[in-house]
Amino acid sequence: MSPLIALAILGLSPLVLGAPEVFISQGKAVGQILRSRNGREYAAFTGIPYAKPPVAELRLMPPQPASGWTGVFNATKISPMCFQKAFLRYQHGLQGQEDCLYINVYTPKLDASYPVMVYVHGGGFNFGWTGTAMKSRYFMDEDVVVVTFSYRIGYLGFLSLEDDVLPGNYGLKDQILALEWVKKEIKNFGGNPDLITAFGISAGGASTHYLCSSPKAKALLKGCISQSGIAGSIWSLHVPGDAKQTATDFAKQHGCDTRNSSKLLSCLQSLPIDVFIRRLDVLHLTNFPAPVIEKNSETAVITQWPPSHSDFPWIAGVMANEGQLFTEFIKDFATIPQKMAFYLGGNIVLARALRTPTPLISSYQIIRRFFHLKNFFRPLASYEKFFTELFWLYPALLAIDRHTGPKYFYKFGYTGGPTLWEQASNKSLNMEGACHGNDAPYFFDLSNYFEPEGWPGPKDIELSQNLIKMWVNFAKYQVPSIDIVQWDQFGKDGNYLDITNEGISMKKYSDYREIIDFWNNIHLPIH
Repeated sequence: MSPLIALAILGLSPLVLGAPEVFISQGKAVGQILRSRNGREYAAFTGIPYAKPPVAELRLMPPQPASGWTGVFNATKISPMCFQKAFLRYQHGLQGQEDCLYINVYTPKLDASYPVMVYVHGGGFNFGWTGTAMKSRYFMDEDVVVVTFSYRIGYLGFLSLEDDVLPGNYGLKDQILALEWVKKEIKNFGGNPDLITAFGISAGGASTHYLCSSPKAKALLKGCISQSGIAGSIWSLHVPGDAKQTATDFAKQHGCDTRNSSKLLSCLQSLPIDVFIRRLDVLHLTNFPAPVIEKNSETAVITQWPPSHSDFPWIAGVMANEGQLFTEFIKDFATIPQKMAFYLGGNIVLARALRTPTPLISSYQIIRRFFHLKNFFRPLASYEKFFTELFWLYPALLAIDRHTGPKYFYKFGYTGGPTLWEQASNKSLNMEGACHGNDAPYFFDLSNYFEPEGWPGPKDIELSQNLIKMWVNFAKYQVPSIDIVQWDQFGKDGNYLDITNEGISMKKYSDYREIIDFWNNIHLPIH
């Protein structure tokens, strides 16, 4: 028996006879065979570099395409996560690495020409990963190729002086380079380079909105899906000047000369990696790195917002109770009205949002709408509605209303599955409803993170399969309808897909115009 065969029998080598292999411009790569939810075999190629390591002089710079290799590349390794602070409650400290720009491809058939779905992970532009956690096997029961990848996050991905030297948006530029890699190589994996759809949740949803709107990326994509995340909202786009102030403060804190941008950049490139990960105050969302509007340049992703043209095929939607993400933090003291007012005044993002021409009038209008007397004894419900509208629902309705291309809207109110937020918090929400991020387990196998006893049940699996069929149909035809429901475009009537425990059905958003008008009259600094 040869040593190679012996190792294969012992399970010590993935590079065995019959393993899938591809030839791409970088060289030959060998992956592995996995099985879908229903037992279908598919090929997985993981950990392929799409960019050079963004370290040393490439730190805080636009990404450079990865080099090739000689021999056979082992595409069975888990892609490293980008450097970040542990987010889930059972993780601690710092994790990941700076050399993290790798891509993963999952395909049922190498000699096909299937539509391609590129997943952009979420995590508030500060967390997230698409390694073992985000298994794509649910999609592999359909004829579709799925691509996932990592991009720079936090200060390393979005620190900006808002000038030509340190313009920012490096995480978005990583995403564009990943799409360029997909466009060039995906035919070798059984994918159709003319049918590429980007989809994502939270910051991933906002990212796909930016990508489909940017002249740098829109030609690479057929359409986009934005789940619980919209570009240009107050958490997904810095108010001009804020990013520069954050970067300057950060540089001063670490002894860099802030009088010259080039010297400042050189100083930042020489700092130890761990200084870029500071404790994020999620309660007050202080100094939250995020995309910025750039000056016109060859590498700029966002040069204006809203964009001048918005005509790509698009699905956008929200969870019914997105705002529970923040009410969890204040439930211990929000029953006291005086402390509610303290929280409202102390939240940095809210303070930024209320920088209006008439802040007192705006504050009064918000209090009258969300915190009136009839809700005096239900403050958490008031906060949930306030956060849901401000951070998610209003930006989504405004963007879908402005959009001139094919557009589909949904609201996800189904409950009973894993609560992603509980895995990031030391407390249980103890609130009914569909919170931010609760849709993720219906698209991806998250059993490496958690899988509650008794889940998924038959109804959960049925919903998951229907959602995936709709997403795949959108990637194929730019129309997300399936046999059980015709998904009508949003249109003037505000048509939307309502996803609840009672089923999936079409409804009309009767008050969507009133929501848009209210927040437009608040005159938020960005939309």
